[in-house]
Amino acid sequence: TVVDMIPAKKFAGDIPYFPSHDLVRACDEHGVQRIGGQAIVSFGETTIEIRDRETDVVDTLSADSFVLALGVRP
Repeated sequence: TVVDMIPAKKFAGDIPYFPSHDLVRACDEHGVQRIGGQAIVSFGETTIEIRDRETDVVDTLSADSFVLALGVRP
């Protein structure tokens, strides 16, 4: 599962078409769920809390491990 602050429909939208198309297709083929418009509120040992940026609704996701990947803008 990929959680991002940008809307899910805009995932990979800032890279050239063919690489982004391949990335989205590969995610779909491997069952990678994309959850957009969310901010990570906190990390637990096996969970994260995410907050919807539009509604402020907080939800919890469980996982075996987490990878934190940050953008490059200040």
